[in-house]
Amino acid sequence: MAGADTYGGRTAITTAREPKADRAYPPISLATRLVILAGGPSISLATSLIQPILPEIQADLASGPEDAFLVKMLIGVMGIAMVIGAAITGFLVDRFGLKRVMSANYALYAVAGTAGLYLADLPLLLVSRFLLGMAASGAVTGSIIIINSLLPQESRATWLGYYNGVAQISSVVFNPLSGLLGEMNWHWSFAIYGIAAPFAVLAMTALQGRVPMRPEEAMARPEPLLRWFPFRFAVIGIALGVIIYIPAVYLPFLLNSLGMKSPQSISLVLTGDIIAGSIAALCFGRARRSLSELGAFRVAVAMAGFGLTIAGFATNYVSVIVGSIFFGVGVAWFLPTLMLGTAARVEPGRQGRAAGLVKSANYMGSPIAVFLAEPVARSYGASGAILAAAGLSLTLLVASITGKVFGPSDPRSPAPVKA
Repeated sequence: MAGADTYGGRTAITTAREPKADRAYPPISLATRLVILAGGPSISLATSLIQPILPEIQADLASGPEDAFLVKMLIGVMGIAMVIGAAITGFLVDRFGLKRVMSANYALYAVAGTAGLYLADLPLLLVSRFLLGMAASGAVTGSIIIINSLLPQESRATWLGYYNGVAQISSVVFNPLSGLLGEMNWHWSFAIYGIAAPFAVLAMTALQGRVPMRPEEAMARPEPLLRWFPFRFAVIGIALGVIIYIPAVYLPFLLNSLGMKSPQSISLVLTGDIIAGSIAALCFGRARRSLSELGAFRVAVAMAGFGLTIAGFATNYVSVIVGSIFFGVGVAWFLPTLMLGTAARVEPGRQGRAAGLVKSANYMGSPIAVFLAEPVARSYGASGAILAAAGLSLTLLVASITGKVFGPSDPRSPAPVKA
Protein backbone atom coordinates (compact mmCIF):
# COMPACT_ATOMS: atom_id res chain seq x y z
CA MET A 1 0.00 0.00 0.00
CA ALA A 2 1.31 3.45 -0.87
CA GLY A 3 2.24 5.71 2.01
CA ALA A 4 1.47 9.42 2.13
CA ASP A 5 4.03 12.01 3.25
CA THR A 6 3.00 15.60 3.85
CA TYR A 7 5.36 18.58 3.60
CA GLY A 8 4.18 22.17 3.72
CA GLY A 9 0.64 21.21 2.73
CA ARG A 10 1.72 18.97 -0.15
CA THR A 11 1.24 15.22 -0.12
CA ALA A 12 3.52 12.77 -1.87
CA ILE A 13 2.68 9.08 -2.34
CA THR A 14 6.05 7.50 -1.73
CA THR A 15 5.89 3.88 -2.82
CA ALA A 16 3.65 4.67 -5.77
CA ARG A 17 6.37 6.94 -7.12
CA GLU A 18 9.29 4.58 -6.65
CA PRO A 19 8.89 2.33 -9.72
CA LYS A 20 8.63 5.36 -11.96
CA ALA A 21 11.67 6.93 -10.29
CA ASP A 22 13.68 3.75 -10.85
CA ARG A 23 12.87 3.77 -14.57
CA ALA A 24 13.66 7.49 -14.91
CA TYR A 25 16.92 7.31 -13.00
CA PRO A 26 19.22 4.43 -14.01
CA PRO A 27 21.82 3.27 -11.46
CA ILE A 28 25.01 5.33 -11.34
CA SER A 29 28.47 3.80 -11.42
CA LEU A 30 30.73 3.28 -8.42
CA ALA A 31 33.16 5.83 -9.82
CA THR A 32 30.40 8.44 -10.02
CA ARG A 33 29.44 7.72 -6.42
CA LEU A 34 33.05 8.27 -5.37
CA VAL A 35 33.07 11.62 -7.16
CA ILE A 36 29.86 12.59 -5.32
CA LEU A 37 31.34 11.69 -1.95
CA ALA A 38 34.64 13.47 -2.71
CA GLY A 39 32.85 16.81 -2.87
CA GLY A 40 32.22 16.77 0.88
CA PRO A 41 35.87 16.40 1.98
CA SER A 42 36.94 19.01 -0.55
CA ILE A 43 35.17 21.77 1.36
CA SER A 44 35.62 20.48 4.91
CA LEU A 45 39.37 19.98 4.47
CA ALA A 46 39.76 23.32 2.71
CA THR A 47 38.63 25.10 5.87
CA SER A 48 39.47 22.75 8.73
CA LEU A 49 42.97 21.51 7.86
CA ILE A 50 44.66 24.79 8.74
CA GLN A 51 42.64 25.45 11.90
CA PRO A 52 45.18 23.82 14.24
CA ILE A 53 48.09 25.73 12.68
CA LEU A 54 46.52 29.22 12.57
CA PRO A 55 48.29 30.30 15.79
CA GLU A 56 51.57 28.98 14.35
CA ILE A 57 51.10 30.88 11.09
CA GLN A 58 50.27 34.02 13.03
CA ALA A 59 53.39 33.67 15.17
CA ASP A 60 55.55 33.16 12.07
CA LEU A 61 54.11 35.61 9.54
CA ALA A 62 52.14 38.27 11.45
CA SER A 63 54.02 41.41 12.50
CA GLY A 64 51.06 43.48 13.66
CA PRO A 65 47.24 43.61 14.12
CA GLU A 66 46.69 43.93 10.36
CA ASP A 67 48.69 40.79 9.65
CA ALA A 68 46.89 38.99 12.48
CA PHE A 69 43.62 39.84 10.73
CA LEU A 70 44.99 38.49 7.43
CA VAL A 71 45.86 35.21 9.15
CA LYS A 72 42.21 34.79 10.17
CA MET A 73 41.22 35.71 6.62
CA LEU A 74 43.08 32.61 5.39
CA ILE A 75 39.77 30.98 6.26
CA GLY A 76 37.57 34.03 5.75
CA VAL A 77 38.78 34.80 2.21
CA MET A 78 37.67 31.36 1.12
CA GLY A 79 34.07 32.42 1.62
CA ILE A 80 34.41 35.08 -1.07
CA ALA A 81 36.10 32.56 -3.35
CA MET A 82 33.45 29.94 -2.63
CA VAL A 83 30.72 32.40 -3.58
CA ILE A 84 32.33 32.79 -7.00
CA GLY A 85 33.15 29.11 -7.46
CA ALA A 86 29.70 27.87 -6.49
CA ALA A 87 27.85 30.51 -8.50
CA ILE A 88 29.64 29.79 -11.79
CA THR A 89 29.92 26.00 -11.51
CA GLY A 90 26.26 25.36 -12.33
CA PHE A 91 26.47 27.55 -15.42
CA LEU A 92 29.80 26.05 -16.49
CA VAL A 93 28.42 22.53 -16.14
CA ASP A 94 25.50 23.45 -18.41
CA ARG A 95 27.95 24.71 -21.04
CA PHE A 96 31.02 22.47 -20.76
CA GLY A 97 29.69 19.40 -18.93
CA LEU A 98 30.45 17.75 -15.61
CA LYS A 99 33.53 15.93 -16.92
CA ARG A 100 35.57 19.04 -17.76
CA VAL A 101 34.38 21.24 -14.92
CA MET A 102 34.83 18.71 -12.12
CA SER A 103 38.23 17.60 -13.42
CA ALA A 104 39.40 21.22 -13.55
CA ASN A 105 38.08 21.84 -10.03
CA TYR A 106 40.05 18.96 -8.51
CA ALA A 107 43.21 19.82 -10.45
CA LEU A 108 43.07 23.43 -9.24
CA TYR A 109 42.33 22.19 -5.72
CA ALA A 110 45.51 20.10 -5.65
CA VAL A 111 47.74 22.86 -7.08
CA ALA A 112 46.39 25.75 -5.00
CA GLY A 113 46.08 23.69 -1.83
CA THR A 114 49.67 22.49 -1.80
CA ALA A 115 51.00 26.01 -2.51
CA GLY A 116 51.31 26.53 1.24
CA LEU A 117 54.18 24.04 1.21
CA TYR A 118 56.54 26.64 -0.22
CA LEU A 119 54.82 30.02 0.27
CA ALA A 120 56.04 32.11 3.20
CA ASP A 121 54.45 35.39 2.10
CA LEU A 122 51.09 36.12 3.74
CA PRO A 123 49.45 37.95 0.78
CA LEU A 124 50.51 35.19 -1.65
CA LEU A 125 49.26 32.54 0.76
CA LEU A 126 45.96 34.41 0.84
CA VAL A 127 45.77 34.27 -2.98
CA SER A 128 46.38 30.52 -2.98
CA ARG A 129 43.63 30.08 -0.40
CA PHE A 130 41.29 32.10 -2.61
CA LEU A 131 41.92 29.75 -5.54
CA LEU A 132 41.50 26.74 -3.24
CA GLY A 133 38.14 28.08 -2.12
CA MET A 134 36.93 28.46 -5.70
CA ALA A 135 37.92 24.89 -6.52
CA ALA A 136 36.41 23.48 -3.31
CA SER A 137 33.02 25.13 -3.75
CA GLY A 138 32.99 24.07 -7.39
CA ALA A 139 33.50 20.45 -6.36
CA VAL A 140 30.73 20.73 -3.76
CA THR A 141 28.27 22.30 -6.17
CA GLY A 142 29.09 19.70 -8.83
CA SER A 143 28.38 16.90 -6.35
CA ILE A 144 25.03 18.46 -5.44
CA ILE A 145 24.15 18.79 -9.15
CA ILE A 146 24.89 15.07 -9.60
CA ILE A 147 22.72 14.17 -6.60
CA ASN A 148 19.79 16.36 -7.69
CA SER A 149 20.05 15.37 -11.37
CA LEU A 150 21.04 11.71 -11.47
CA LEU A 151 19.55 10.24 -8.27
CA PRO A 152 15.86 9.54 -7.62
CA GLN A 153 14.08 11.90 -5.25
CA GLU A 154 13.71 9.33 -2.48
CA SER A 155 17.48 8.74 -2.40
CA ARG A 156 18.68 12.32 -2.21
CA ALA A 157 18.35 12.92 1.54
CA THR A 158 20.26 9.71 2.24
CA TRP A 159 23.04 10.59 -0.20
CA LEU A 160 23.31 14.14 1.11
CA GLY A 161 23.73 12.57 4.54
CA TYR A 162 26.41 10.19 3.24
CA TYR A 163 28.12 13.07 1.45
CA ASN A 164 28.23 15.17 4.61
CA GLY A 165 29.22 12.15 6.71
CA VAL A 166 32.24 11.42 4.49
CA ALA A 167 33.22 15.09 4.78
CA GLN A 168 33.20 14.81 8.56
CA ILE A 169 35.02 11.47 8.61
CA SER A 170 37.77 12.80 6.36
CA SER A 171 38.34 15.59 8.86
CA VAL A 172 38.60 13.02 11.66
CA VAL A 173 41.40 11.33 9.71
CA PHE A 174 43.25 14.32 8.28
CA ASN A 175 42.89 17.05 10.93
CA PRO A 176 45.02 15.18 13.50
CA LEU A 177 47.52 14.47 10.70
CA SER A 178 47.58 18.20 9.94
CA GLY A 179 48.29 18.93 13.59
CA LEU A 180 51.06 16.31 13.67
CA LEU A 181 52.69 17.75 10.55
CA GLY A 182 52.25 21.24 11.99
CA GLU A 183 54.30 20.21 15.01
CA MET A 184 57.27 19.82 12.67
CA ASN A 185 56.53 22.84 10.50
CA TRP A 186 53.20 24.47 9.64
CA HIS A 187 54.07 24.35 5.92
CA TRP A 188 53.88 20.55 5.90
CA SER A 189 50.17 20.56 6.74
CA PHE A 190 49.42 21.88 3.25
CA ALA A 191 50.80 18.70 1.64
CA ILE A 192 47.55 16.91 2.49
CA TYR A 193 45.69 18.87 -0.19
CA GLY A 194 47.53 16.86 -2.83
CA ILE A 195 45.01 14.06 -2.21
CA ALA A 196 42.68 15.82 -4.66
CA ALA A 197 44.87 15.03 -7.69
CA PRO A 198 43.58 11.45 -8.24
CA PHE A 199 40.00 12.71 -8.20
CA ALA A 200 40.73 14.98 -11.16
CA VAL A 201 41.54 11.83 -13.14
CA LEU A 202 38.55 9.93 -11.70
CA ALA A 203 36.14 12.73 -12.64
CA MET A 204 37.50 12.73 -16.19
CA THR A 205 36.91 9.00 -16.59
CA ALA A 206 33.66 8.60 -14.61
CA LEU A 207 31.47 11.54 -15.57
CA GLN A 208 29.55 12.33 -18.72
CA GLY A 209 29.61 15.64 -20.49
CA ARG A 210 26.35 17.44 -19.93
CA VAL A 211 23.79 16.13 -17.45
CA PRO A 212 21.12 14.24 -19.45
CA MET A 213 18.05 16.46 -19.71
CA ARG A 214 14.77 14.83 -18.76
CA PRO A 215 11.46 15.67 -20.45
CA GLU A 216 10.20 17.69 -17.48
CA GLU A 217 13.41 19.72 -17.50
CA ALA A 218 13.04 20.55 -21.17
CA MET A 219 9.60 21.99 -20.36
CA ALA A 220 11.02 24.59 -17.91
CA ARG A 221 9.73 27.99 -18.99
CA PRO A 222 12.15 30.92 -19.25
CA GLU A 223 11.61 33.21 -16.27
CA PRO A 224 13.63 36.01 -14.69
CA LEU A 225 15.71 34.99 -11.68
CA LEU A 226 13.67 37.28 -9.43
CA ARG A 227 10.54 35.24 -10.13
CA TRP A 228 11.73 31.69 -9.52
CA PHE A 229 14.73 31.82 -7.16
CA PRO A 230 13.89 31.20 -3.44
CA PHE A 231 15.78 34.17 -2.00
CA ARG A 232 14.86 33.36 1.58
CA PHE A 233 17.08 30.29 1.29
CA ALA A 234 19.98 32.51 0.28
CA VAL A 235 19.44 34.55 3.45
CA ILE A 236 19.24 31.39 5.57
CA GLY A 237 22.39 30.13 3.82
CA ILE A 238 24.31 33.28 4.77
CA ALA A 239 23.21 32.97 8.40
CA LEU A 240 24.21 29.30 8.57
CA GLY A 241 27.56 30.15 7.00
CA VAL A 242 28.25 32.74 9.69
CA ILE A 243 27.39 30.19 12.38
CA ILE A 244 29.73 27.61 10.82
CA TYR A 245 32.74 29.84 10.19
CA ILE A 246 32.96 31.83 13.42
CA PRO A 247 33.86 28.68 15.42
CA ALA A 248 36.09 27.49 12.56
CA VAL A 249 38.21 30.61 12.99
CA TYR A 250 37.96 31.32 16.71
CA LEU A 251 37.84 27.94 18.46
CA PRO A 252 41.62 27.41 17.96
CA PHE A 253 42.27 30.83 19.51
CA LEU A 254 39.88 30.04 22.37
CA LEU A 255 41.82 26.87 23.10
CA ASN A 256 45.06 28.79 22.80
CA SER A 257 43.81 31.33 25.36
CA LEU A 258 43.01 28.45 27.72
CA GLY A 259 46.65 27.39 27.56
CA MET A 260 46.66 24.86 24.73
CA LYS A 261 49.61 25.80 22.50
CA SER A 262 50.25 22.56 20.57
CA PRO A 263 48.74 22.36 17.05
CA GLN A 264 48.37 18.60 17.44
CA SER A 265 46.49 18.98 20.75
CA ILE A 266 44.20 21.62 19.24
CA SER A 267 43.46 19.35 16.27
CA LEU A 268 42.56 16.47 18.61
CA VAL A 269 40.18 18.65 20.63
CA LEU A 270 38.49 19.89 17.46
CA THR A 271 38.00 16.29 16.36
CA GLY A 272 35.21 15.81 18.90
CA ASP A 273 32.64 17.82 16.95
CA ILE A 274 33.73 16.16 13.72
CA ILE A 275 33.16 12.64 15.05
CA ALA A 276 29.75 13.63 16.41
CA GLY A 277 28.92 15.33 13.12
CA SER A 278 29.93 12.23 11.14
CA ILE A 279 27.48 10.06 13.06
CA ALA A 280 24.71 12.66 12.82
CA ALA A 281 25.22 13.12 9.07
CA LEU A 282 25.04 9.39 8.37
CA CYS A 283 21.75 9.28 10.31
CA PHE A 284 20.17 12.20 8.45
CA GLY A 285 18.33 10.12 5.86
CA ARG A 286 16.81 7.87 8.52
CA ALA A 287 15.89 10.85 10.71
CA ARG A 288 14.01 12.47 7.82
CA ARG A 289 11.59 9.57 7.84
CA SER A 290 10.04 10.98 10.99
CA LEU A 291 11.04 14.67 10.84
CA SER A 292 9.70 17.32 8.51
CA GLU A 293 12.21 19.62 6.81
CA LEU A 294 11.35 22.36 9.32
CA GLY A 295 11.68 19.93 12.21
CA ALA A 296 15.14 18.89 11.02
CA PHE A 297 16.12 22.55 10.70
CA ARG A 298 14.99 23.29 14.26
CA VAL A 299 16.99 20.36 15.64
CA ALA A 300 20.08 21.51 13.73
CA VAL A 301 20.09 25.16 14.87
CA ALA A 302 19.10 24.21 18.44
CA MET A 303 21.98 21.76 18.81
CA ALA A 304 24.47 24.18 17.25
CA GLY A 305 23.36 27.08 19.42
CA PHE A 306 23.40 24.98 22.60
CA GLY A 307 26.89 23.65 21.85
CA LEU A 308 28.33 27.08 21.07
CA THR A 309 26.87 28.47 24.29
CA ILE A 310 28.66 25.78 26.29
CA ALA A 311 31.94 26.42 24.43
CA GLY A 312 31.62 30.19 24.76
CA PHE A 313 31.35 30.00 28.56
CA ALA A 314 34.00 27.27 28.86
CA THR A 315 36.81 27.66 31.36
CA ASN A 316 38.55 24.37 30.54
CA TYR A 317 39.20 22.02 27.64
CA VAL A 318 36.50 19.53 28.65
CA SER A 319 33.74 22.12 28.35
CA VAL A 320 35.01 23.13 24.91
CA ILE A 321 34.96 19.49 23.80
CA VAL A 322 31.40 18.97 25.09
CA GLY A 323 30.18 22.14 23.41
CA SER A 324 31.93 21.23 20.17
CA ILE A 325 30.20 17.84 20.10
CA PHE A 326 26.72 19.39 20.29
CA PHE A 327 27.78 21.98 17.70
CA GLY A 328 29.04 19.25 15.36
CA VAL A 329 25.74 17.38 15.53
CA GLY A 330 23.82 20.50 14.55
CA VAL A 331 26.14 21.58 11.74
CA ALA A 332 25.99 18.09 10.20
CA TRP A 333 22.37 18.76 9.26
CA PHE A 334 22.84 22.33 8.02
CA LEU A 335 23.76 21.52 4.42
CA PRO A 336 21.32 18.62 3.80
CA THR A 337 18.40 20.60 5.22
CA LEU A 338 19.31 23.74 3.29
CA MET A 339 19.78 22.00 -0.07
CA LEU A 340 16.75 19.72 0.17
CA GLY A 341 14.63 22.70 1.12
CA THR A 342 15.94 24.61 -1.87
CA ALA A 343 15.36 21.71 -4.26
CA ALA A 344 11.75 21.39 -3.12
CA ARG A 345 11.08 24.98 -4.18
CA VAL A 346 12.62 24.96 -7.63
CA GLU A 347 11.47 23.11 -10.72
CA PRO A 348 13.80 20.42 -12.12
CA GLY A 349 15.31 22.48 -14.93
CA ARG A 350 16.71 25.03 -12.49
CA GLN A 351 18.12 22.73 -9.81
CA GLY A 352 21.77 23.30 -10.75
CA ARG A 353 21.55 27.09 -10.78
CA ALA A 354 19.56 27.16 -7.54
CA ALA A 355 22.08 24.90 -5.79
CA GLY A 356 24.98 27.05 -6.97
CA LEU A 357 23.41 30.33 -5.89
CA VAL A 358 22.31 29.08 -2.46
CA LYS A 359 25.73 27.59 -1.82
CA SER A 360 27.26 30.91 -2.90
CA ALA A 361 25.18 32.67 -0.29
CA ASN A 362 26.15 30.05 2.29
CA TYR A 363 29.84 30.63 1.59
CA MET A 364 29.39 34.38 1.84
CA GLY A 365 28.93 33.71 5.54
CA SER A 366 32.69 33.06 5.85
CA PRO A 367 34.07 36.58 5.23
CA ILE A 368 31.00 38.09 6.91
CA ALA A 369 31.75 35.94 9.97
CA VAL A 370 35.30 37.30 10.26
CA PHE A 371 34.33 40.93 9.67
CA LEU A 372 31.49 40.73 12.23
CA ALA A 373 33.29 38.63 14.82
CA GLU A 374 36.76 40.20 14.83
CA PRO A 375 35.67 43.45 16.57
CA VAL A 376 33.81 41.34 19.13
CA ALA A 377 36.85 39.11 19.62
CA ARG A 378 39.15 42.10 20.13
CA SER A 379 36.85 43.44 22.87
CA TYR A 380 35.66 40.22 24.51
CA GLY A 381 38.10 37.57 23.33
CA ALA A 382 37.48 34.47 21.22
CA SER A 383 34.76 33.38 23.63
CA GLY A 384 32.78 36.53 22.81
CA ALA A 385 32.87 35.67 19.11
CA ILE A 386 31.72 32.11 19.85
CA LEU A 387 28.80 33.39 21.94
CA ALA A 388 27.80 35.76 19.12
CA ALA A 389 27.50 32.74 16.80
CA ALA A 390 25.45 30.96 19.47
CA GLY A 391 23.08 33.92 19.63
CA LEU A 392 22.56 33.87 15.85
CA SER A 393 21.83 30.14 15.89
CA LEU A 394 19.28 30.46 18.68
CA THR A 395 17.70 33.43 16.86
CA LEU A 396 17.11 31.18 13.85
CA LEU A 397 15.54 28.61 16.18
CA VAL A 398 13.11 31.19 17.55
CA ALA A 399 12.31 32.41 14.03
CA SER A 400 11.60 28.86 12.87
CA ILE A 401 9.19 28.33 15.76
CA THR A 402 7.35 31.65 15.54
CA GLY A 403 7.30 32.17 11.76
CA LYS A 404 7.38 30.50 8.36
CA VAL A 405 11.11 30.34 7.75
CA PHE A 406 11.08 28.08 4.69
CA GLY A 407 7.81 29.06 3.04
CA PRO A 408 5.71 26.88 0.69
CA SER A 409 7.18 24.52 -1.87
CA ASP A 410 7.12 25.35 -5.58
CA PRO A 411 4.26 23.32 -7.16
CA ARG A 412 6.45 22.68 -10.22
CA SER A 413 9.30 21.15 -8.18
CA PRO A 414 9.59 17.39 -7.64
CA ALA A 415 7.21 16.36 -4.88
CA PRO A 416 9.17 16.05 -1.61
CA VAL A 417 9.32 12.47 -0.38
CA LYS A 418 10.94 11.04 2.67
CA ALA A 419 14.30 9.39 2.48
